[in-house]
Amino acid sequence: LINEAAKCLEDEIIENPVAGDIGLVFGIGFAPFKGGPFRYLDSVGVSSYVDRMNGFADQLGGQFEPCQLLKDYAASGKKFHG
Repeated sequence: LINEAAKCLEDEIIENPVAGDIGLVFGIGFAPFKGGPFRYLDSVGVSSYVDRMNGFADQLGGQFEPCQLLKDYAASGKKFHG
C-alpha cells in the first residue's frame, strides 16, 4: 500500500505527499496515528523501507520491488515532509 501511494505521487496522480496522507487516512482508513503513508516513511526512514521491500522482492518476487521514487529518496536521504 505504501509503495502504491509513492507510485501515485511518482505518476502525478496525487499532487503532493500531504494529499496522499490525507487521502489514505480519510479515504481508506490508513492508521491516523501514523500520519499517512508519507509521514510513516519519514518516521521509519525511506532507506529502511526500501531495504525491507528489496528483501521481500528477493524472496517473493518482483511485485514487491519498491518504485523508483522510493529508491531515489532512499539514495538521496530525502524526506517527503520538510
